[in-house]
Amino acid sequence: MRDVAEEPVEGATSETLEPNDEAAAQAAEAEEALKRLTTVADHIRRESRAAHITSPAVFAEEPFSFSEEQLDGVWEAFASDPAYADIVRTADEKSGEEFLHSTKYLVVPYARLLLRTQADDPVFLIASTVRDNSEIYPRATPVTFFELDPFCLPLEEVFAHITVMSSLDEYSDIKTVTVSNGMVCLYSDRYLTEPRAMAIAQWAEVDSHLNSNQ
Repeated sequence: MRDVAEEPVEGATSETLEPNDEAAAQAAEAEEALKRLTTVADHIRRESRAAHITSPAVFAEEPFSFSEEQLDGVWEAFASDPAYADIVRTADEKSGEEFLHSTKYLVVPYARLLLRTQADDPVFLIASTVRDNSEIYPRATPVTFFELDPFCLPLEEVFAHITVMSSLDEYSDIKTVTVSNGMVCLYSDRYLTEPRAMAIAQWAEVDSHLNSNQ
C-alpha cells in the first residue's frame, strides 16, 4: 500500500502557538503585578497601623527589591484603583520628599506631624503645629501639649525653643498668652487675634473645667 503523505493541517504552524504563549506570559505578568501591588499595599497599611510613615525608596531595597518600572506600575495602580484609595502621599514640608501612608490608620494631619518630628527641628515643629491649631480648629496651644506623644519634649526645652523662636523673623507670627491659672499658650496671629486667642485658651484651660465641676 502506498503511503499517503500527511497534508499539513491548515493553521497548525508554530506561529499559531505564539498567541497562546503570549497570553500565558501576560497572565503570569498580571499575577506578578497583582502580587507586588498587594505586597506594597499591605506593608504601607501595616506600617500606618503602627503610626509609621513609609518612604517609597524602601521598596527598591531588600526584602522587596522591586525595579523602578515595577514600582511605577504599582503607583499607577494605586492612583486608578478605588481599592487603594486610602493609600496617599504626604510631602515633608522642609525637604519636599513624599512619604506613603494609609488614611485608614494614619490621617494626613498626623502623617504631617510625624514628618515634622523626624525633621529634628523642634522650633519648626512647634511653630508649624501652633499654626495648624490656630488655623484649623481654631485654638491656642498650651505649652504642655508638646510634652505629649509624638513630641515628647521636656517642658524646659519647649520654653527654650520658644525663646529661640521669638528671635527669628520667620516665626514672628507665633505669640503667647497666659491664662488665669498660669498656663502659657501659643497661637499664630496669622489666624487669631490676641483677644480671640486669650478667650479660647482661657475657656479651654480654666473656665470649661470650672463649669464641669459645678
